Amino acid sequence: FAALPAGTVEALLADPQGALTTILLNHVAGANAKSTDLSNGQNVVTLNSGKTVKVTINADGVFINNAKVTVADIVADNGVVHVIDAVLLPANTVTDIIIASPAHNTLEAAVSAAGLVNTLNGAGPFTVFAPTDGAFAALPAGTVEALLADPNGLLKSVLLFHVAVGTTKATDLSNGQNIVTLNNGKTVKVTINADGVFINNAKVTVADIIADNGVVHVIDAVIAETSSSDDDFDDNAFEILPNPAADFLIIKSGFNSNENISIDIYNISGQIVVSQKIRNESKIDISSLNTGLHLIDIKSEGKRAVKRFVKR
Repeated sequence: FAALPAGTVEALLADPQGALTTILLNHVAGANAKSTDLSNGQNVVTLNSGKTVKVTINADGVFINNAKVTVADIVADNGVVHVIDAVLLPANTVTDIIIASPAHNTLEAAVSAAGLVNTLNGAGPFTVFAPTDGAFAALPAGTVEALLADPNGLLKSVLLFHVAVGTTKATDLSNGQNIVTLNNGKTVKVTINADGVFINNAKVTVADIIADNGVVHVIDAVIAETSSSDDDFDDNAFEILPNPAADFLIIKSGFNSNENISIDIYNISGQIVVSQKIRNESKIDISSLNTGLHLIDIKSEGKRAVKRFVKR
């Protein structure tokens, strides 16, 4: 506790039923987990609203998040205690920011209904453009109800249109910039003018709410999809098989072209991990890629298409 920043302990003790309780519950699991029950990479559910802490076992010892276990298996009548050398501060994910915001109750319900809580609690990083309750209320009557009635279809599609890979802060935005979203690689356009910063039709009202796994920008409207550019291929112009894929990815084009097709594959952090030329049907080696979501940017004859796939 003494190693925490100056004033932290005093601030916690001043809020015993709030932040202090939250942090303490982050150190308690509802199970009798002895050292022999722990495994490397294991996630242990805590009493802090079901948030998890991660077990790492390596040559340096056993760690719970960033804290090293210095004494293990002090057995009590009602459980077990492990002594650690650091305080386990709860992670603050983009989902936590949405849940904590009194202006995002509809978005919170939508993220939960679409089964995206675990996704947005993941490592990311993610950039989330978060519509307020007022933004959802401004949609035509019945729209929100229709979205919630199709949680794994239309609702998830709309929500993923508000999430981008990487941490894109306000200082990273530029006028005319296109940001690739998790909605099948569709893009949103940044407009910066005298009236402010806009993501398609939505104005950014609060920027740069930083999370451990990304950043949240509050917006005043649900982002509407714009019509496809003349420079975009039709959604069916390319087929990606299989998806998910383990070692190889096959890219098939739906048209005959004598021109080379170039591809760039981006990981979840927005880094290019594969860049090469292909023909109408090509087999791409992805065996060296990390597991998880990737985006593939396909360009040919002045047009482009962006697809997503999962590396197993």
